[in-house]
Amino acid sequence: EDIRWTFSMQDSAMARRLFGSRFPRGGSELWSLLDVPELPEMNARSTAALRAGLPDYEQQFHFRENGRDIWLAEHVSITPHGPNRFRLVGLITDITTQHEAEIARQEAEDLRRRTEAQLQQVLERANCMIWHANVKRTAEGFTWKMEAPRSVLYRKLFGDVQGAFDWARLDVPERLEMNARCEQALRSGASGYEQEFQVVRPGELIRLHEVVTITALSAEDLRLVGVITDITAQREAERARHMSESRLEQALGLADFLLWHARVRENENGVLVWELDVPKSTLFQRLFGRAATGA
Repeated sequence: EDIRWTFSMQDSAMARRLFGSRFPRGGSELWSLLDVPELPEMNARSTAALRAGLPDYEQQFHFRENGRDIWLAEHVSITPHGPNRFRLVGLITDITTQHEAEIARQEAEDLRRRTEAQLQQVLERANCMIWHANVKRTAEGFTWKMEAPRSVLYRKLFGDVQGAFDWARLDVPERLEMNARCEQALRSGASGYEQEFQVVRPGELIRLHEVVTITALSAEDLRLVGVITDITAQREAERARHMSESRLEQALGLADFLLWHARVRENENGVLVWELDVPKSTLFQRLFGRAATGA
């Protein structure tokens, strides 16, 4: 039931770095000479490999050196060397840099996934739409690979089908101009572009505003990200305001009265400052003349 070990180790910079004056020269201790948290698992792994008759095993472990975790990779070959005896040869490599890089990569990947999940939660409730595309420049033109996470606006335009993002599927009167504007920005090396366009549906007109950023990854590869906002309500409100102002202006032009409004503020010296606006009317013109612009 007992496995007894006798270690020896060739002299090397790694051996001196790890063990210093405690360099193993035929004793029964090796990794127990260091503070190795994984030592119980390592002992269980080596014992299981010997009892199973495996030709080798591998493992990774670490210890602390000057406040830093040092990670080691070990590959051990096993050769029978008589009844109940084995000859083991282990090769140890410092993988600290690779391990730290892998940890950083995993943390970055975890952050990316959390960020994407949070963004998706926001998009599920926001009345906007984000798309991104990888674009490759070729001799014939540009090839596109586009994606658009589902959002309130995405569903409003394309339904609940993932990957259905294609303006050709909708009635977009400005689509040709949009394509030309995008291609011009790509060919000119612009950092982005902005545009407004409409989606026409039976009994409904959806007005959209789009801001696109362009990032050059290489001479041939480009990354585009677009943010689309539904501005239908905003444009309708502006249209209603313009119509109201136009009707008011027409009414004032015929009315024999004067309407004025002002903003008044008090400056640092306690003086009231007036900002007057007086639309032209028949009475305005009689009082101040046709060329007058204020009261």
